[in-house]
Amino acid sequence: MSSSKSLHTTFTDIILSKWLEIADHLPKKYQNSQIDNIETLWEIYTRQQGGIRTNLLNTEKHAWAYFFGFHLSNCWRLLNLLDRGLPPKHESFWQKSMDIIDLGAGTGSGTQTLHAWLKSHKYSGELRSTLVDSSKILLQKAKLINSELNSKTIRCLIQDYDLRANRPNTTQVYILSYVCNEITKDEKLSARLIHQFKNKIKSGDDFHIIILDSSHDATHRGMIHFRDALCDIGLKIQFPCPKSEECPIINRIHYRDRCFMNAHTTPPKKLLQTLKKYNRDSLNFDFMGFVFSSNQTQKAIHNKLIGQVGNEKYMECNGSTIEYTNIKNLDFVRGMDTPSPESKPKS
Repeated sequence: MSSSKSLHTTFTDIILSKWLEIADHLPKKYQNSQIDNIETLWEIYTRQQGGIRTNLLNTEKHAWAYFFGFHLSNCWRLLNLLDRGLPPKHESFWQKSMDIIDLGAGTGSGTQTLHAWLKSHKYSGELRSTLVDSSKILLQKAKLINSELNSKTIRCLIQDYDLRANRPNTTQVYILSYVCNEITKDEKLSARLIHQFKNKIKSGDDFHIIILDSSHDATHRGMIHFRDALCDIGLKIQFPCPKSEECPIINRIHYRDRCFMNAHTTPPKKLLQTLKKYNRDSLNFDFMGFVFSSNQTQKAIHNKLIGQVGNEKYMECNGSTIEYTNIKNLDFVRGMDTPSPESKPKS
């Protein structure tokens, strides 16, 4: 796992610099109109989650609003998830060529972030990326942000995209970033993806699945059911769960019992100025995320802090049961990693 300083450097020097290159050269009519559009999208995403239209971003106005208001925060969340969940440098993951398949790619934050993270860790293998989305307008933004990469875009619905067999000596990385709300509401689409992943396991393909989404109520239970279905076909969770079996939170009914993680940073000055320009002033976000692997063995993961209930009370999961615990030193819970017993402050 990288230090917070190196994550910050990766974000600033690779991801942010490319974003600013595009943002600073946009026509003024797009730059000046974004605050109201961002606020509109924010209202929709936070208050109307259950009824979001699938074609909501299929206009230039809303696509640019998403690029300005949400792209960077999605990158920061995913960067934290990758750093906690992908294999360490000594494993075979780093010796193979890599095909990245970004399903529901949107503005391309998933592909951009994974490339940036691999570059910061000096990955030297061949990288090829495929970005899949039904929106021509969003794919245009994804092309811009990933213009320097070996990538291609495919315009189609996720349900119309067939998962392909691995090329020789290649691992595949599937990114599902903020599309699970769409997947889990469509039983046929969800079943089709599960079936195709199951066939890839039977074929012996080496692949990883990275899932990132909101921790809000509207997406939470669907995400957990999808997670459990992936475990049922034999995929191993590399992060954050201690066990690759049915999630114990699924049978809990209290509205506060939600699994989430936290990604926090103090934005660099240049980014802070830009965020304030578009009515955003932080990169402190909760999210849900999972990293699965077809061939990696289950990591030895200790109990995880998976959600906050009140100011000092957290849920602690051991993979089979969930208990409540009091943690007074919030430095321990930035990544929802449970401190060792000897370092845990007393309640």
